[in-house]
Amino acid sequence: MPEISEGAGALAHSVRAYVATKWPLLVADALVAATLRFGQVKSRVAGGSQKMLAQTLCNRERDGIVDRTAYATVPPRGNTA
Repeated sequence: MPEISEGAGALAHSVRAYVATKWPLLVADALVAATLRFGQVKSRVAGGSQKMLAQTLCNRERDGIVDRTAYATVPPRGNTA
């Protein structure tokens, strides 16, 4: 059996820890098709609290997996054609 280097083992452990939790997978599934607003993601990820969703999104943003754009407009800007 081939040996796994320490770097590869650490990477595999990180990936397993990320995939093993339920919320990141549900959020990733919701975001795979399109860019969504927080409320839209919340409605697609049923059963979770707003706090859990916010923490999950912040962690994925920190990891570089999710990109967040904040708009300083009220109401949020949209396509008006």
